[in-house]
Amino acid sequence: MKKTKKVLGLLVLLVLLLWWFHFCWNKLTGFVYRGCHNEEVTRVVSPDGKWDAVIFIRDSGATTRAMTSLSVLEHGEPVVSSDAGNVFRLDGTVTTNQPPIVKVEWSSLHRLEISYDKNYVVKYANNNGADVPVFFRHLSAPGAP
Repeated sequence: MKKTKKVLGLLVLLVLLLWWFHFCWNKLTGFVYRGCHNEEVTRVVSPDGKWDAVIFIRDSGATTRAMTSLSVLEHGEPVVSSDAGNVFRLDGTVTTNQPPIVKVEWSSLHRLEISYDKNYVVKYANNNGADVPVFFRHLSAPGAP
């Protein structure tokens, strides 16, 4: 009987600890992402309609610079505030408040091409976003196709 009470007590303690961890984790992630806002700029659907390549501007407030980001998401899936860009991120601005120019194109069913101005700093580039091969290239001139 004493052994059963000990096991039951440990299980109750474990459940309470898991609940506390879950509560703290939700508060922490809510605090971290609360100040960030993502504004969708362009959404390009893959030829098979399964994926969306989404370019968005991520702004996390006055203490950080805005970033131009790109995520490959399932078709119709929204960009959430915790998404920093699962494929590509460019540093915000160089000399003006305008976001860098990024162009995205599905060159085939499962091939995504991203073109960007080479004057901006690439903060993150993943050439296999959502199991879709991604290829990067510089634009020939600012604003050029």
